[in-house]
Amino acid sequence: MTPLGHRLADGRHIELEDIASWPLILPDQASLLRESVDRAFKNQGLAADVLLAVDDTESMKRYVDIGMGIGIGNDFAPRVDDYQRFGVVRLDHLFLGSEIGVCTLKTKFAGQAVRNFVAIMSEQIRDHYGEVRSWKEETKSRTAFADVGAKIH
Repeated sequence: MTPLGHRLADGRHIELEDIASWPLILPDQASLLRESVDRAFKNQGLAADVLLAVDDTESMKRYVDIGMGIGIGNDFAPRVDDYQRFGVVRLDHLFLGSEIGVCTLKTKFAGQAVRNFVAIMSEQIRDHYGEVRSWKEETKSRTAFADVGAKIH
């Protein structure tokens, strides 16, 4: 996630070296995404300029919005209106993608409440990405941006 008009959001392919030259706003060190980002930088022998570590996506957006740096968040972070506020670029070729799942005990029956929860979450995720894709189609002729999406299991 970058401020609007940022050169990393111009539609070209981005490598880790491109990101390393900018101040980063990252998730807290306890997150899986942060572990993945740190590991990728270490494996490439690069140093990340981590300006801030935040606990929530809205804080990340706030700091990116005022131009403090670029943020690396999960696939589920941007909402449709964020595509008008930020440059949003997929980086799943650099870091692990986000997945949401529900685990149940193999020997236990998943009751109606669990099945309802899974159905609601699946619908919410599909709706989110449907909204993003619809918005992208509507604005494709006006602006260029990278594809966004996630795996839904």
